[in-house]
Amino acid sequence: MALSCNLARDVERLEPNLRRVILAVADAVAQCATILREDEGNEAGTTESTENAFGDTQCSADLRTDEAFFAALRNTGCVACACSEEKPEPVSLVSGPGDGPPAGSPTYCVAWDPLDGSSVVDASFAVGSIVAVFPGNTLLGRTANELAAAAYAVYGPRTVLVVATRHGQGRSETVAAVVQEYVLTNSGRWRLSRANVRLSPASMFYAPANVRCCADNEAYRALLVSWMMVSPPTAAPCDGAAQPKSMTMRYSGALVADVHHVLTKGGGVFVCPSSAAAPSKLRLVFEAAAIAFIVHAAGGTSLDSSGQTLLEVRIDSYQQRTALCVGSSLLVAQCKDAMKWARKS
Repeated sequence: MALSCNLARDVERLEPNLRRVILAVADAVAQCATILREDEGNEAGTTESTENAFGDTQCSADLRTDEAFFAALRNTGCVACACSEEKPEPVSLVSGPGDGPPAGSPTYCVAWDPLDGSSVVDASFAVGSIVAVFPGNTLLGRTANELAAAAYAVYGPRTVLVVATRHGQGRSETVAAVVQEYVLTNSGRWRLSRANVRLSPASMFYAPANVRCCADNEAYRALLVSWMMVSPPTAAPCDGAAQPKSMTMRYSGALVADVHHVLTKGGGVFVCPSSAAAPSKLRLVFEAAAIAFIVHAAGGTSLDSSGQTLLEVRIDSYQQRTALCVGSSLLVAQCKDAMKWARKS
């Protein structure tokens, strides 16, 4: 039975160094889950006296989970470039010639947000981690369409890891990759809980982020009002079946939790546009690129503020921010005006 499989078995088909990276990410996620549930985890949301390079105030959990990722990935010996939202300047985790992979063996660049949603961790909301894995030894000039793999974790009632790995070559609008969901068991193993996760073109769920930009983004304001008033779009005739009277909002304040809800329900949209008064705070390399890759791999799509998919947005700096819309194709299409509003104004 397929669901008896586990992560270690599923990644056996991958290039050996990529396999090491993904298993290291899984180990780091398990450590992060422990960090968040420890007794002293009551202080996980305690504000530190430090800020990261983006000016965000750091909490103790940000720093401890970040170190868990650095330590786990350092042990692989094949991460030539590593950086995080807490430490955005890239460093090599290969100390010297004797510590790295054999000559000609592939190396990888890994970028991550160790604790997405840390501002709501003290309220015991679901939070997560986001990881992007690029082949090679540089991140700048790359796009999400070049990712070798991407993953996110959700720390909630269960610890869940969602991993997208390629099963084909080349670039495409949809990403030739498979999306698998794993749950962390009491024995510390990652058991497959959902195989080949897919998104339908339409759904009744939406997660609206950065709602403050409705003050000067009229298209976004109109979009949200329409979703509160009308039925969701359908991919096919409903054969007389009753339609919901309006869309259903599900928003938690943590990107990972909201996107995972969309994938869990098999459809929906997360939308985070921008405006002059309220620009988006999402980071391309640490958050948006990996999330877009996973959603496209599941059959969904994405948009940035220029109207292109996030798969094609080039990483020009580690501080680069972006608007983000991901999810079911028909719902994402409805968001185009709201997403492009700031660019037009």
